Amino acid sequence: AELLELQVRTNPEIKKSVDAIIAQIDRVSKLIRSLLNLARGDQLKSAERVDAKSVANEVLDLMGHELRKHDIQLRNQMPDGVLLSVNAEAGPLHQVLLNLLVNAVHAIDVAVKGGRVQDHAITLSAQDSGSSWILSVSDTGCGISEADMKNLFKPFFTTKDIGVGTGLGLVTSYRIMESWGGSIEVKSVPGQGSEFRLFLPKAPERD
Repeated sequence: AELLELQVRTNPEIKKSVDAIIAQIDRVSKLIRSLLNLARGDQLKSAERVDAKSVANEVLDLMGHELRKHDIQLRNQMPDGVLLSVNAEAGPLHQVLLNLLVNAVHAIDVAVKGGRVQDHAITLSAQDSGSSWILSVSDTGCGISEADMKNLFKPFFTTKDIGVGTGLGLVTSYRIMESWGGSIEVKSVPGQGSEFRLFLPKAPERD
């Protein structure tokens, strides 16, 4: 990718895409190191002040093509002019949000195949709860059954087809959130949609 970047410097359009590839490779490299730490039972010691809105916008940019391809409306209700400063780590937070958006697209795809084909949307919003920022990802998809809800955060549990899902996305996201002192809550109505709420501890005030 870096060699390609050198060859396309005179073409701004292609260079922008190659730069995005390089940035995602760097992000995944950092993420793998963080996940290896979690697998050993370590905390994410590099948690620091992160602007959650900036990370969320990066994920939305990355998912833009996928949302358009599935004819899904994006409702970005993040507050304007407000810094969502949380105690986290940009790479893993990016992965958590990306996982939730990918799952939301899958849930909507299932709903479409089941006959609900119009007016689908994914909504991203944020709420100040005092000690935390609550980031919400909600969708108009197929929803989650009561039986599946009980297993949602168990390793290797997935409702996706073989070869599509590993069953590790949500359990990894849960452990990442726990390592920062945060949590995940889920609300769902089968046949109507789901909402995942990330409770992210606010970063300490600067001196």
